[in-house]
Amino acid sequence: MLTTPRRPQYLRETLHAIDAAGGFDFVGRKVVFVDGPAPDLVPLVPGGWIVLTLTAGGPSRGTRASMREILRRAAEADAPYLLYFEDDVRLARNAVTAMAAFAGPSWAGFLSFMAMNPGTPSFPGVHRFTGPMFWGTQAIRVPLRSLLRFVGADDTPAGYPHACDVWLGQRLVPGIVIPSIVRHIGAVSSIPSQAGHTLLGEHSHRAGLFYAGDLADALQVLR
Repeated sequence: MLTTPRRPQYLRETLHAIDAAGGFDFVGRKVVFVDGPAPDLVPLVPGGWIVLTLTAGGPSRGTRASMREILRRAAEADAPYLLYFEDDVRLARNAVTAMAAFAGPSWAGFLSFMAMNPGTPSFPGVHRFTGPMFWGTQAIRVPLRSLLRFVGADDTPAGYPHACDVWLGQRLVPGIVIPSIVRHIGAVSSIPSQAGHTLLGEHSHRAGLFYAGDLADALQVLR
C-alpha cells in the first residue's frame, strides 16, 4: 500500500478492510509504504503490517516516484506478483484472496480491480484499456514479468510528480476487471490539483464503476 502523512484519515480503516477481505491470510509481506516521514502513521497501522518510508524521512516525492520504487523493490524481492493498494478503498468480501488468485490474460501488463475510466464496458471480463489516459490504481495486481521492467535506471520523467495511474498506463497495458471488487472512498485528495474533486456528479466515476458491492463474494464474482 502507498500512503502519505499529508492525509492520514482513511489509512486505519482501509488496512482493516484489506485484512478483512483476505489480508489476514495473505502469505506475502504486507507493507505500508509512506511517501514522506512515517512516525505519525505508525500508531494507525494494525499488527501484521510493516511500515517503511520511501523518502528516508524527507519530504514527499509524489506518487510516480513512489510507485516506481515500490515496483522496483517488489521485482528485486522476486515477488511472483505485487498487490498494490492506495490508502482509501473498501473491498468486496474475499477481494484480496481473489486478486491473489486471478492472474488474468497474458496481454495484460497489470490488472485493475476498480474501474474508473468512463466508457469501460460493463459486461463481465477483463477489458483491455486503449484510451489516452488510464485512471485508477486503487487496487492493482502486477505480475513479476511486468515488475522486472522497473529494475535498473529510474525512467520516471521530471515534471509533474503525481498521476501515477496515467504514468503506469503508459508503460504497461492495463486490464480492467469487471465487475469491480474494490471501491474508492477518498473524497479528499492529497494531490493539490485534485483538491476540488469529489465522488459525486461529474467526478462520480472516481468512486468506481460497476462495483459488485461490499457484501458480494469476490471469489464468486471473478470465477
